[in-house]
Amino acid sequence: MKLLFVQLPLHDHSHSYIQGNVEYAPAVMAAYLGRNAPGAVSFEFLPFLHANFSSNRVIARHIVSIGPDIVSFTTYLWNLERNLRIAALVKETNPDIKIIFGGPEITDGSFSFNEKRAQVDLFVHGEGEWFFKKFVSGDDISRYSQRIRDNTLVVQPDNELLPAGEIVEPFTNGYLNSMMDGGIFLELTRGCPYKCSYCYYSKNSAGVRELPIEVLLKALSMRNFDLSEIYILSPTFNRSRSFLKNLDRIAEVNPGIRLHTEMRADGIDDELAGAIYRAGFRSLETGLQTLTPVALKSIGRRSSVRGELDGMSRLKEAGIDLKIGVIPGLPGDTPERFMRTVETLAELGFEENIELYPLMLLPGTRIRDMAESAGAVFQRKPPYYLLEGWNFSRDSFGAIVNATTGLTGLLQHRDSLPDFSTCGEGLLTCGAIFDGRNEACWDGTRYHDMIDTAVFSFHIEMHDAGPDYRVLRKLIAGLPHEDQLYTIILQSNHILNQEMIMSLKDIPGDDTIHHRLNIYCEGKDRSTVRFLQVFTSARDYTRACENYYSVTPILKIEAHTCQSLPGLKPAPENLLVGKNAYRPIKDHILRLYHDLMENIAFEDALDMADFYRSAGTDTFPVPDLAVRRLD
Repeated sequence: MKLLFVQLPLHDHSHSYIQGNVEYAPAVMAAYLGRNAPGAVSFEFLPFLHANFSSNRVIARHIVSIGPDIVSFTTYLWNLERNLRIAALVKETNPDIKIIFGGPEITDGSFSFNEKRAQVDLFVHGEGEWFFKKFVSGDDISRYSQRIRDNTLVVQPDNELLPAGEIVEPFTNGYLNSMMDGGIFLELTRGCPYKCSYCYYSKNSAGVRELPIEVLLKALSMRNFDLSEIYILSPTFNRSRSFLKNLDRIAEVNPGIRLHTEMRADGIDDELAGAIYRAGFRSLETGLQTLTPVALKSIGRRSSVRGELDGMSRLKEAGIDLKIGVIPGLPGDTPERFMRTVETLAELGFEENIELYPLMLLPGTRIRDMAESAGAVFQRKPPYYLLEGWNFSRDSFGAIVNATTGLTGLLQHRDSLPDFSTCGEGLLTCGAIFDGRNEACWDGTRYHDMIDTAVFSFHIEMHDAGPDYRVLRKLIAGLPHEDQLYTIILQSNHILNQEMIMSLKDIPGDDTIHHRLNIYCEGKDRSTVRFLQVFTSARDYTRACENYYSVTPILKIEAHTCQSLPGLKPAPENLLVGKNAYRPIKDHILRLYHDLMENIAFEDALDMADFYRSAGTDTFPVPDLAVRRLD
């Protein structure tokens, strides 16, 4: 039996998702099968290049070409719709390939089951190890099955959870490599002792099973991987009675690897905060959600508000970077009370630690049932954000985002500049360069078979002329838009009509996961089409910065203009360094942009690598991606 694991990331225009797409769940299943069914199953993972860069068409073509018996899609709310479309492409070519969907998104109430999904043979709710053990052994899984709109859902019973001793941690058993930055994920807990109504974690895994601390100690001792950080997957890492003793053991063996996990701050005093820091924890997530008592009671959180705030203060004083999650929209809260939560955190010195999360009414959670009963309005597709209800309106959510951004200055979401170090050869085509005077190049339909990546760029040489918005519309309207992101880069000193650009951004529509996820993100472009403009004139660039709201202006310095950069006041917010322009003013560029990596780009890949190396950050090499020049 040949099994292929597929886990797709949440795409954005900047490829910033790549480090987060850790195939931990597939690795867990592979490790379990490798130990318990050796020889019965051969398995592989979708290659890195395809998983993180390829378009749906290219991924489906690869799957069919290797001919697996089974394709197992790990399904989260951000990749559900894309998984469905890729599965349909696979089935169209080879209907004999069995398609299985599992993961946190697979539960009754998910958009998965809104209709018959003929491209999916089985949906699985529960642990992958449990399912594959039965499936590989030929066990009759029909007794665990139910039908939802003519879809087959296999449900793991609560009394058949995998014992902790049978869980095979994949990294320490050789089934998972570290990420490119030296980080890894490490699962130490399944289940959660708390029953917060908005969270699916405890319901998806009713019991709490903990792996021994020796698993973490073993990972810390694996010197050959040159680890930089371990992200411990545990919803409440400090709940163990032996927590303080474990911290001492971790501190004894930790060679300097940064640790990160989730903790409840209530009960953490100075001594414990110091021990947490000495063990190697440099960042922690603490889910505060709100300080409104009636709202906390309504969602089933029983922690002490005063204790949480005191514990967070102790942790921050110990030198630990906190990620304090807050959620507007909870029942029992109001916009005014919620903003008081944000203001209180800021007054206590936590303004840089606040992370604002819209309320998701996830399928299978108690809060969704509460929302249905209360007549609340929410998205019926992922990510299931609350839109109106419980004293909150769409306008109030927008106002909360604006006010929180103004108070903290940290919630402006923006994409990094794209890669301008173009090359003409590679396994996948990720972009096209063309002369804007060539009318044939504005026909979007000509690119359908060229678009190999989920994020595709057009570099358009305008020769200081403004675009004809009719042909620009023709380009965008002719492109495929399912699960695709586009970056359109106009090279011109001509000032663009912002209202016309906004109308072009509306062409793909708003029924995309990208738009739905960013509906409340102030400063984040919700359109799947992103516009940038490269200026060579500093004067015109400054005019654009003063007037643009739908296009990102970039100033390009070239070999003959680079010496003017030190005299520009203020320094350009977004800078493109042309060929042969970096070395003469390298030191000045490093002073300006060493901690603004998202605001600088290079035409020369070697210059880019030198800049990142000199700034103390490794550059991420994007392999085998080509930008084609069109005639």
